[in-house]
Amino acid sequence: MIKSASAFPEQLLFPPCCYLCSAILRRETEDHLRYICRRCLSLLPFNPALTRTFPALANEPPADMTLPHWRRTPVPILFSVFLYEGVIRELILGLKFGGRRENARLLGSLMAAVLAGELKRLNFRPAGVVPMPLGYKRHRRRGYNQSELLADFFAAGLGLEVLPLLVRSRETARQSELKTLAERKRNVQDAFAPAPGITEQAFRDRQFILVDDVLTSGYTMLACAGRLQAAGADVISLVAASGTGKHFHAHGHSGD
Repeated sequence: MIKSASAFPEQLLFPPCCYLCSAILRRETEDHLRYICRRCLSLLPFNPALTRTFPALANEPPADMTLPHWRRTPVPILFSVFLYEGVIRELILGLKFGGRRENARLLGSLMAAVLAGELKRLNFRPAGVVPMPLGYKRHRRRGYNQSELLADFFAAGLGLEVLPLLVRSRETARQSELKTLAERKRNVQDAFAPAPGITEQAFRDRQFILVDDVLTSGYTMLACAGRLQAAGADVISLVAASGTGKHFHAHGHSGD
């Protein structure tokens, strides 16, 4: 496609630069290479396994009637594109607490580039992407939902629609402020509900990708996925990054 003549002065004055090192980028056809140079891309801490297990489930007791919904249904597959360390940690913290919304463009496009082939290989056919809901007070204070921004760019890279089907039905404490796994689990139980105007028919027999920024214990994502599953949806869970080598204890401080 030939670009209009008016586009060239803008490209000369404001050439695309790497988000990480500010190097001027070559014209690339792949979306994710429009925001990062190949050198910086090679240095990112990608998760070599791509999939992982939910740390929280390692501490669950044997199956019985008291277990939450997610242990009575198939545990959703979990993809983690990056390890939560180095520059990825800085990008996520900047997105989450520093107002750096543009970081979602880089992270979301990379997530799409990594997952595209895997979703096709596994014959997944998601109906859309569901961002992890953020509480009203936190959304008002921050001005945006970082998971929704990630979902926007991730979904655009895969040609999918973002579907904000869930909301937080009550305010919850930050998981990072809670000292035990038991507290984290209680904090997010029954914390999610269908968005206003959304009926359970919107979920039934459809596959969705649930997107969040970081996974530590995994209880928040499991609670949200469990709500989708309870309505009859098939859930694929995806986080931008997750920690490794972190031990979660039932009565000790754990994670971010």
